[in-house]
Amino acid sequence: MKISTKGRYGIRALIDLVINSECGSVTLKAISERQNISERYLEQIFSLLRKSGLIIGKKGAQGGYTLTKHPNEITIGEIWFTFNRCKGVWSKWNGGICK
Repeated sequence: MKISTKGRYGIRALIDLVINSECGSVTLKAISERQNISERYLEQIFSLLRKSGLIIGKKGAQGGYTLTKHPNEITIGEIWFTFNRCKGVWSKWNGGICK
């Protein structure tokens, strides 16, 4: 199984989110600085993660991102499918429909 660059960065960003979310929401800017990933690229990644239901975003001064479920309940497979929905295997498993 091959993991795309976006998938690798997505995993790194989620791990950062888990480690740093004990005190509440985590901003993209904070993740960007810690992981040395462009904030614009993280916006694309977090858009996919939001659409897949793995995270939720909160706007405002105390805004940021949090997980929708406990980290122990998230599998690498879920993350992989988030970034590979319209590529081959997932398309076939999903009846040929890319969401």
